[in-house]
Amino acid sequence: MVRIVRRDEGKRHRRVAVAKVVVVSVLVLLAGVHVSLLGRMLYATHVHGEAGTDTNHYGTLEIDPVVVGYAVTLTSCGNAKDASLTDGGAVLKHSIHLNSVRTPSSGSRYDYRMYALVHPDAMACAPKLQEMGYELLVRDLPVPVADIQNAEYREKVVTNGCCGASEFVKLHAYTLVQHDIVVHLDLDTLVLKPLDDLFDAMLHHSPSSSSSSSLTTEFAVTKDIEFGKPLPANHRIDAFFTRDYNMASKRMKHVGVQGGFLVLRPSLSVYEEFQTIIREGRYHIDK
Repeated sequence: MVRIVRRDEGKRHRRVAVAKVVVVSVLVLLAGVHVSLLGRMLYATHVHGEAGTDTNHYGTLEIDPVVVGYAVTLTSCGNAKDASLTDGGAVLKHSIHLNSVRTPSSGSRYDYRMYALVHPDAMACAPKLQEMGYELLVRDLPVPVADIQNAEYREKVVTNGCCGASEFVKLHAYTLVQHDIVVHLDLDTLVLKPLDDLFDAMLHHSPSSSSSSSLTTEFAVTKDIEFGKPLPANHRIDAFFTRDYNMASKRMKHVGVQGGFLVLRPSLSVYEEFQTIIREGRYHIDK
Protein backbone atom coordinates (compact mmCIF):
# COMPACT_ATOMS: atom_id res chain seq x y z
CA MET A 1 0.00 0.00 0.00
CA VAL A 2 1.33 3.44 -0.93
CA ARG A 3 1.04 6.03 1.80
CA ILE A 4 0.34 9.62 0.81
CA VAL A 5 1.94 12.19 3.09
CA ARG A 6 0.12 15.50 3.43
CA ARG A 7 2.10 18.73 3.04
CA ASP A 8 1.77 19.72 6.71
CA GLU A 9 2.74 16.22 7.76
CA GLY A 10 5.71 16.37 5.42
CA LYS A 11 6.80 19.65 6.98
CA ARG A 12 6.50 18.15 10.42
CA HIS A 13 8.65 15.17 9.38
CA ARG A 14 11.24 17.48 7.92
CA ARG A 15 11.36 19.53 11.14
CA VAL A 16 11.83 16.33 13.15
CA ALA A 17 14.52 15.12 10.75
CA VAL A 18 16.36 18.44 10.99
CA ALA A 19 16.11 18.35 14.79
CA LYS A 20 17.57 14.84 14.82
CA VAL A 21 20.44 15.91 12.59
CA VAL A 22 21.16 18.85 14.89
CA VAL A 23 21.12 16.61 17.97
CA VAL A 24 23.39 14.04 16.32
CA SER A 25 25.76 16.78 15.17
CA VAL A 26 25.94 18.20 18.69
CA LEU A 27 26.62 14.76 20.13
CA VAL A 28 29.38 14.13 17.59
CA LEU A 29 30.88 17.53 18.38
CA LEU A 30 30.77 16.86 22.12
CA ALA A 31 32.34 13.44 21.58
CA GLY A 32 35.12 15.05 19.55
CA VAL A 33 35.71 17.63 22.28
CA HIS A 34 35.78 14.87 24.90
CA VAL A 35 38.39 12.88 22.94
CA SER A 36 40.45 16.02 22.36
CA LEU A 37 40.37 16.94 26.07
CA LEU A 38 41.23 13.34 26.98
CA GLY A 39 44.17 13.52 24.60
CA ARG A 40 45.36 16.76 26.21
CA MET A 41 45.15 15.28 29.71
CA LEU A 42 46.93 12.09 28.67
CA TYR A 43 49.55 14.12 26.81
CA ALA A 44 50.32 15.99 30.02
CA THR A 45 50.37 12.73 31.95
CA HIS A 46 52.79 11.06 29.55
CA VAL A 47 55.07 14.09 29.33
CA HIS A 48 55.46 14.07 33.09
CA GLY A 49 55.25 10.31 33.54
CA GLU A 50 52.43 7.88 34.32
CA ALA A 51 51.22 8.92 37.74
CA GLY A 52 52.96 6.60 40.15
CA THR A 53 52.97 3.63 37.79
CA ASP A 54 55.86 4.18 35.37
CA THR A 55 58.23 2.18 37.50
CA ASN A 56 59.80 -1.26 37.55
CA HIS A 57 57.25 -2.77 39.93
CA TYR A 58 55.96 -5.94 38.31
CA GLY A 59 53.85 -7.43 41.07
CA THR A 60 54.75 -11.00 41.93
CA LEU A 61 56.65 -11.81 38.74
CA GLU A 62 59.84 -13.71 39.52
CA ILE A 63 61.61 -12.73 36.30
CA ASP A 64 61.76 -9.55 34.30
CA PRO A 65 58.89 -9.44 31.81
CA VAL A 66 59.43 -9.59 28.06
CA VAL A 67 59.45 -6.07 26.64
CA VAL A 68 57.32 -5.78 23.52
CA GLY A 69 58.14 -3.00 21.09
CA TYR A 70 55.15 -0.90 20.03
CA ALA A 71 55.74 1.17 16.91
CA VAL A 72 53.80 3.84 15.06
CA THR A 73 54.72 5.44 11.75
CA LEU A 74 54.73 9.16 11.03
CA THR A 75 54.92 9.90 7.30
CA SER A 76 54.02 13.60 7.23
CA CYS A 77 52.90 16.43 9.47
CA GLY A 78 49.75 17.38 7.55
CA ASN A 79 47.85 20.32 9.01
CA ALA A 80 50.06 21.96 11.62
CA LYS A 81 46.94 22.94 13.64
CA ASP A 82 45.58 19.38 13.69
CA ALA A 83 45.75 17.98 17.23
CA SER A 84 45.16 14.37 16.15
CA LEU A 85 48.87 13.56 16.36
CA THR A 86 49.12 14.66 19.98
CA ASP A 87 45.75 13.23 20.99
CA GLY A 88 46.21 9.97 19.10
CA GLY A 89 49.73 9.42 20.37
CA ALA A 90 48.74 10.06 23.99
CA VAL A 91 45.59 7.93 23.91
CA LEU A 92 47.33 5.02 22.18
CA LYS A 93 50.29 5.00 24.57
CA HIS A 94 48.01 5.22 27.60
CA SER A 95 45.87 2.33 26.33
CA ILE A 96 49.00 0.20 25.92
CA HIS A 97 50.11 1.17 29.41
CA LEU A 98 46.75 0.14 30.88
CA ASN A 99 47.05 -3.28 29.23
CA SER A 100 50.63 -4.01 30.21
CA VAL A 101 52.40 -5.43 33.24
CA ARG A 102 52.79 -1.87 34.53
CA THR A 103 49.08 -1.92 35.35
CA PRO A 104 48.77 -5.01 37.61
CA SER A 105 44.98 -5.09 37.39
CA SER A 106 45.26 -5.80 33.64
CA GLY A 107 46.68 -9.27 34.30
CA SER A 108 49.26 -8.78 31.54
CA ARG A 109 52.75 -10.21 31.90
CA TYR A 110 54.37 -8.12 29.15
CA ASP A 111 56.09 -4.75 29.35
CA TYR A 112 56.29 -2.24 26.51
CA ARG A 113 58.53 0.30 24.83
CA MET A 114 57.23 2.92 22.41
CA TYR A 115 58.79 3.82 19.05
CA ALA A 116 57.92 6.25 16.28
CA LEU A 117 59.21 5.43 12.79
CA VAL A 118 59.53 8.91 11.35
CA HIS A 119 59.88 9.70 7.65
CA PRO A 120 62.26 12.66 7.11
CA ASP A 121 59.31 14.74 5.86
CA ALA A 122 57.68 14.43 9.29
CA MET A 123 60.54 15.51 11.53
CA ALA A 124 58.97 18.90 12.24
CA CYS A 125 56.08 17.40 14.23
CA ALA A 126 57.84 14.32 15.64
CA PRO A 127 59.12 15.96 18.89
CA LYS A 128 55.58 15.88 20.29
CA LEU A 129 55.73 12.08 20.29
CA GLN A 130 59.20 12.15 21.80
CA GLU A 131 57.89 14.26 24.69
CA MET A 132 55.31 11.57 25.36
CA GLY A 133 57.92 8.82 25.65
CA TYR A 134 58.20 7.58 22.07
CA GLU A 135 61.74 6.90 20.87
CA LEU A 136 62.13 8.58 17.50
CA LEU A 137 63.70 6.53 14.70
CA VAL A 138 64.15 8.52 11.49
CA ARG A 139 63.72 6.12 8.58
CA ASP A 140 63.41 6.71 4.84
CA LEU A 141 61.76 4.36 2.33
CA PRO A 142 63.17 0.83 2.41
CA VAL A 143 63.56 1.11 -1.37
CA PRO A 144 63.65 4.43 -3.28
CA VAL A 145 60.74 4.63 -5.71
CA ALA A 146 63.17 5.23 -8.58
CA ASP A 147 64.75 1.82 -7.89
CA ILE A 148 61.50 -0.13 -8.40
CA GLN A 149 61.96 -2.17 -11.56
CA ASN A 150 58.30 -2.79 -12.38
CA ALA A 151 57.25 0.34 -14.29
CA GLU A 152 53.51 -0.08 -13.59
CA TYR A 153 54.10 -0.58 -9.90
CA ARG A 154 56.58 2.29 -9.74
CA GLU A 155 54.01 4.63 -11.26
CA LYS A 156 51.03 3.58 -9.13
CA VAL A 157 52.66 3.11 -5.73
CA VAL A 158 53.18 6.84 -5.18
CA THR A 159 49.42 7.51 -5.23
CA ASN A 160 48.20 4.32 -3.62
CA GLY A 161 46.32 4.42 -0.31
CA CYS A 162 46.61 7.28 2.14
CA CYS A 163 50.33 7.83 2.04
CA GLY A 164 51.68 6.32 -1.18
CA ALA A 165 55.13 4.75 -0.99
CA SER A 166 55.64 6.26 2.48
CA GLU A 167 53.52 3.37 3.82
CA PHE A 168 56.60 1.19 3.34
CA VAL A 169 58.26 2.99 6.27
CA LYS A 170 56.19 0.66 8.47
CA LEU A 171 58.37 -2.23 7.36
CA HIS A 172 61.21 -0.83 9.46
CA ALA A 173 59.37 -2.39 12.41
CA TYR A 174 61.06 -5.61 11.28
CA THR A 175 64.45 -4.07 12.06
CA LEU A 176 63.73 -3.65 15.79
CA VAL A 177 65.54 -6.91 16.49
CA GLN A 178 66.25 -5.93 20.08
CA HIS A 179 62.68 -7.12 20.75
CA ASP A 180 61.27 -10.62 20.39
CA ILE A 181 57.94 -9.14 19.29
CA VAL A 182 56.93 -5.80 17.80
CA VAL A 183 53.38 -4.51 17.42
CA HIS A 184 52.81 -1.88 14.76
CA LEU A 185 49.70 0.26 15.24
CA ASP A 186 48.28 3.31 13.52
CA LEU A 187 47.85 6.44 15.62
CA ASP A 188 44.06 6.23 15.34
CA THR A 189 43.90 2.88 17.16
CA LEU A 190 43.93 1.88 20.81
CA VAL A 191 44.39 -1.34 22.78
CA LEU A 192 41.34 -2.48 24.77
CA LYS A 193 42.64 -5.76 26.21
CA PRO A 194 46.08 -7.31 26.83
CA LEU A 195 47.56 -9.05 23.80
CA ASP A 196 49.27 -11.72 25.91
CA ASP A 197 47.55 -14.59 24.07
CA LEU A 198 49.13 -13.55 20.78
CA PHE A 199 52.52 -12.99 22.36
CA ASP A 200 52.36 -16.35 24.14
CA ALA A 201 51.49 -18.12 20.89
CA MET A 202 54.48 -16.57 19.14
CA LEU A 203 57.00 -17.15 21.91
CA HIS A 204 55.80 -20.45 23.33
CA HIS A 205 53.72 -21.92 20.48
CA SER A 206 50.67 -21.90 22.75
CA PRO A 207 49.30 -19.72 25.54
CA SER A 208 50.71 -20.32 28.99
CA SER A 209 48.76 -22.65 31.23
CA SER A 210 48.08 -19.78 33.62
CA SER A 211 46.18 -17.81 30.97
CA SER A 212 42.39 -18.02 30.98
CA SER A 213 42.52 -17.79 27.22
CA SER A 214 40.21 -18.45 24.32
CA LEU A 215 43.30 -18.94 22.14
CA THR A 216 43.84 -22.69 22.35
CA THR A 217 46.87 -24.76 21.45
CA GLU A 218 44.96 -25.94 18.40
CA PHE A 219 44.55 -22.35 17.26
CA ALA A 220 48.22 -21.59 17.72
CA VAL A 221 49.28 -24.64 15.73
CA THR A 222 46.66 -25.34 13.08
CA LYS A 223 44.48 -22.25 12.60
CA ASP A 224 44.13 -21.38 8.92
CA ILE A 225 45.56 -17.87 8.80
CA GLU A 226 47.66 -18.03 5.64
CA PHE A 227 45.54 -17.54 2.51
CA GLY A 228 43.76 -20.86 2.67
CA LYS A 229 46.81 -22.98 3.51
CA PRO A 230 46.81 -24.72 6.91
CA LEU A 231 49.89 -24.23 9.04
CA PRO A 232 52.16 -27.25 9.61
CA ALA A 233 51.69 -28.91 12.98
CA ASN A 234 55.10 -27.76 14.22
CA HIS A 235 54.91 -24.30 12.67
CA ARG A 236 56.06 -21.33 14.71
CA ILE A 237 53.99 -18.18 14.36
CA ASP A 238 55.97 -15.19 13.13
CA ALA A 239 53.13 -12.70 12.67
CA PHE A 240 49.48 -11.94 13.25
CA PHE A 241 47.54 -9.59 11.00
CA THR A 242 44.05 -8.53 10.05
CA ARG A 243 42.66 -8.03 6.56
CA ASP A 244 41.69 -4.63 5.19
CA TYR A 245 38.12 -5.28 4.07
CA ASN A 246 37.42 -1.56 3.70
CA MET A 247 39.86 -1.48 0.79
CA ALA A 248 38.59 -4.71 -0.81
CA SER A 249 36.69 -5.01 -4.05
CA LYS A 250 34.78 -7.84 -5.71
CA ARG A 251 37.58 -8.24 -8.23
CA MET A 252 40.13 -9.06 -5.55
CA LYS A 253 40.89 -12.74 -5.01
CA HIS A 254 42.54 -12.00 -1.67
CA VAL A 255 41.84 -9.15 0.71
CA GLY A 256 44.97 -7.22 1.55
CA VAL A 257 46.63 -6.84 4.93
CA GLN A 258 45.58 -3.95 7.16
CA GLY A 259 48.79 -2.11 7.94
CA GLY A 260 47.25 -0.46 10.98
CA PHE A 261 47.66 -3.61 13.05
CA LEU A 262 50.61 -5.98 12.72
CA VAL A 263 52.10 -8.23 15.38
CA LEU A 264 55.44 -9.48 14.08
CA ARG A 265 58.70 -11.18 14.93
CA PRO A 266 61.51 -8.78 13.96
CA SER A 267 63.98 -10.17 11.43
CA LEU A 268 66.53 -8.47 9.23
CA SER A 269 66.29 -11.29 6.69
CA VAL A 270 62.52 -10.80 6.41
CA TYR A 271 63.04 -7.05 6.06
CA GLU A 272 65.52 -7.68 3.25
CA GLU A 273 63.02 -10.03 1.58
CA PHE A 274 60.44 -7.24 1.61
CA GLN A 275 63.01 -4.91 0.08
CA THR A 276 63.54 -7.39 -2.75
CA ILE A 277 59.79 -7.73 -3.35
CA ILE A 278 59.37 -3.95 -3.53
CA ARG A 279 62.42 -3.45 -5.72
CA GLU A 280 61.23 -6.07 -8.21
CA GLY A 281 57.62 -4.88 -7.97
CA ARG A 282 56.30 -8.35 -7.22
CA TYR A 283 53.01 -7.46 -5.59
CA HIS A 284 51.03 -10.48 -6.80
CA ILE A 285 50.66 -13.54 -4.59
CA ASP A 286 52.45 -16.31 -6.41
CA LYS A 287 53.23 -18.78 -3.68
